[in-house]
Amino acid sequence: MLSSNPIKLPMVEGIKLEINMGEQEIIATQYKQVVYKLINLINSRLDIIYVVNVVSRFMVKPQKPHMQTIKQILKHLRGTLDF
Repeated sequence: MLSSNPIKLPMVEGIKLEINMGEQEIIATQYKQVVYKLINLINSRLDIIYVVNVVSRFMVKPQKPHMQTIKQILKHLRGTLDF
């Protein structure tokens, strides 16, 4: 994600994440690893507390839209390294 384009917001406004979104499942272990790292990061990055809380709700059965939201958080972090 280091070569990704930075963005201003950590989550798309109005997105609704659900448990059964009817799309192909992703590898849950990768999702969990990233979410755990983001949870550790919220101690120093207060701007992502809400969105990390939202994505952590789907650690049991994450799907493609959940991973896309994780990627958006990482892009936001990339764009705000100087904060």
